Order: sequence, then structure tokens, then C-alpha cells
Amino acid sequence: MVLKYPIDLEGMVSEVPSAYARYLDEVAQAQELVEQLPVGKHTIHSRKAENGYNYQAESRNWFFAIGGYTKWGQGIATVKNGSEYELEFEYKFYDRYNWDAGKSVTFAGITVTDKFMGEFHRQGQAKEFDCYGSFKRRFTWKKGGKLSKQQLDTPIGGR
Repeated sequence: MVLKYPIDLEGMVSEVPSAYARYLDEVAQAQELVEQLPVGKHTIHSRKAENGYNYQAESRNWFFAIGGYTKWGQGIATVKNGSEYELEFEYKFYDRYNWDAGKSVTFAGITVTDKFMGEFHRQGQAKEFDCYGSFKRRFTWKKGGKLSKQQLDTPIGGR
């Protein structure tokens, strides 16, 4: 059985500059797609999942907790009169927490290899697990318009 562990994706996006930039990029791709759709209601999904990485210089916490990850977006878009848009957007995240051959980190001046950490798994003292997370936003805009920081950062239902 694969263990699943939810992460605070909103926390990661607010604390790691490159994670926020990846989120903004996903939203921009969604906006571009929605503006090409005909009037009506449409289900949208990213063409492909894309990778992101939390660098140690940005956040030691998120670097050691996650490091590399996969992200994508999906939602329900409403196109009104061809120039006004609404999008119920969900930003999604996945990472497999495991021990990959050839990787290592330096922690408190000591280099710890994934081979070393993986030995705990092989001995039954540690487990690999799936990390996942998501959050939702509601966006409205006019053709070619930009979303406000408030729209980008406010959860559906407010804070």
C-alpha cells in the first residue's frame, strides 16, 4: 500500500518564489487557453504536467521536504459574449518522496546520500510515500486582461 501525504501547497507557493512563479505560469497558460474557447462552459486541463523545484537558497524547509515536484492546473471555464471570462481553477501538485540513486544533500556540513537514506527503507525502518496537494481560485477577467494579485492569492470563499 502506498502511503499518501498531503502538503500545504498554498504555503509552499507563498513561501518559495520559484513555486509562485510556476503557479503564475500555469494560470497564464489557462487564461490563454480560455480566451481561445467559444462562448459557453468548458472543462479545461493542462496539456501536460510540468516540473518545478524548490531550491535550498529560496527555502531550506521546502527544499528538504520536497525538492523537485510535478504541477498542473485544471478547471471549469465560462466564456461570456466572447470577451469576458470566468475560471474556477484548481492548481495541483504531486511528488514521490523516495531515495534516488546518485542524489545527495549537505546538511549541517555532512553529506547524506540517498543510498544511505534508502538503506532505512530496505531495512523496513522508513517508507516511500506520495505527496499531493491542491488549492482552488476563482478568476474573472476581460479579454487580454491581467488578474489582480488579490484574485491570484485569495482562496475561493476568502481567507
